[in-house]
Parts: sequence; structure tokens; C-alpha cells
Amino acid sequence: MFERDNLLTSIDEPGKFARIRLKQDGVEAYSAPGGFVRLQDKTGRMIAYVGIPPESTRFLSLKGLEHGTYKVELESLSGHTTSATVET
Repeated sequence: MFERDNLLTSIDEPGKFARIRLKQDGVEAYSAPGGFVRLQDKTGRMIAYVGIPPESTRFLSLKGLEHGTYKVELESLSGHTTSATVET
């Protein structure tokens, strides 16, 4: 299920900001302080693990993945973690 520009989850703290957004064909992760984003399947197997430079956005495409439930986890360099579940 995809809903364009649907905000799934975010971390808010003064001067630090991170968010995960569901887009039409993937997941967008942003982190002001920088960090890492992980994509895992329902068994916990890591599909992707990429870094996010400060003030940058990473896009993880879900094209080509099997139908199912996936977990997206965003860990900012400030030590905060947020996650979302995506169903394709």
C-alpha cells in the first residue's frame, strides 16, 4: 500500500530533525545530523544499510522486492532511532 507523501514517523528535538516518508515507489529518509537507514524484511534479514550525510535525504527503492512487510529504521548521529513498517 502506497500513499504519496505520507509521513510515517519522525524524530523532533531542538536543532535535530529526522524523518521517514513513504513515497510512491520507495522510502525517503532524511536526517539533519546525518545517520544510517536500514531496510529489513519480516524475518529481520537486512536488505539495505546506507549512510546519510548531514542535511541529506536518501531514497530506498522498493521496486523489485517481493510483496510483504518491511521494516525501515533510521538512526541519527545524535543517537535517536525511529522506525516504520512498510507493506508492499
